[in-house]
Amino acid sequence: MGKPSLLVAVAILVVFLWLFVPFNLLNQHLPWHREPVKPQEQTASPPPRPEKPEKEERLSAKVEVPFRKEEGIVTFRLSDLKEKLRIDYEYDAREGVLTIRQGKVQLTMLREAPVLSRNGVYLPVEAYPIIRKGEIRIPAVVVEEGLGRQVEIREDRALIEQNASVPAMAETGRREIPKGDARALIDYLSFLDTPIQGARVSTKDSHLPGAPRPYRNGVHEGLDYFSWTSGISIDSRTPVLAVADGVVVRADHDYQEMSEAERNRYLSIGVQNEGQTPQYILDKMRGRSVWIQHEKGVLSRYCHLSSIQGDITVGKRVKKGEVIGYVGNSGTSDGVKRSNAGMHLHLDLLIYGEWLWEGFTPAERRHILQSVLDR
Repeated sequence: MGKPSLLVAVAILVVFLWLFVPFNLLNQHLPWHREPVKPQEQTASPPPRPEKPEKEERLSAKVEVPFRKEEGIVTFRLSDLKEKLRIDYEYDAREGVLTIRQGKVQLTMLREAPVLSRNGVYLPVEAYPIIRKGEIRIPAVVVEEGLGRQVEIREDRALIEQNASVPAMAETGRREIPKGDARALIDYLSFLDTPIQGARVSTKDSHLPGAPRPYRNGVHEGLDYFSWTSGISIDSRTPVLAVADGVVVRADHDYQEMSEAERNRYLSIGVQNEGQTPQYILDKMRGRSVWIQHEKGVLSRYCHLSSIQGDITVGKRVKKGEVIGYVGNSGTSDGVKRSNAGMHLHLDLLIYGEWLWEGFTPAERRHILQSVLDR
């Protein structure tokens, strides 16, 4: 093709593009109309927003409360807690019983005894009130586990949560306690078993709950297992068994036997107390003890032990029939004389902290215990 023909062809193509192709599109593709590409600006991207949890925890307000350490343990003065946390309390000096109330929650503590109950259910907490010169102090663990409030210790102050949570071990609903109905009580306690293998409920009425006593609030609280009334030989080598599955809430590994003079002095206080032994002294008379909290509010107390198994500690879960200790006579008149006489097990059963034998005759009490423990 010659030069004239080529020029004509180019002219025709230019006219065609001008008439039939949009100018903007054509302008974008013509090299002499392209704008220079600008370098991409480096802008800092905003940090990603943290994901919000599905349910944001509400932080409870906290109040400052002064504290003091007693033998390395953080304690609070009850009057301060009453002011800051709006709790109430009452101390029965004669019985040695401290009651702390917060709404529907009631804590009970006993002078010189490392136990804590919440609405009648004992918690695996070793704590006792410190009573000195009219001032009552309680350990921080009581505030945390008993009242369900978080405690944060600072240098000279403690921060305590105002809103209480529900402690894990506290029962929110109490079952009705069978009172005066032997058949119902047998059914209620049917999950229990004997505390001494092969032993039977004592044949002697004075060994049963409710038997008259010149002290100890006038009645025998529990059931005694002696060699000569229980059908087997019982001594300091006799294992004591857990009557049911449960949680250990007391284990007196560090028990120190009283002197005879000391025991007599404690008993004399009962004489001055209208003939009745105060609760805190009665606790001492039980000697070396293990307490186990079971289901349905049932508590079993094993008293006068000679020794306790090393692995039986507060908070441990035990199984029915597990060995918890051995029969002894600690806390008794024979025990304080360091004699081997009078070896026996004293077993107490309570429901939500209440003595459950009121309203039953001795024959009914025997029938109930035999039906539950002698199967």
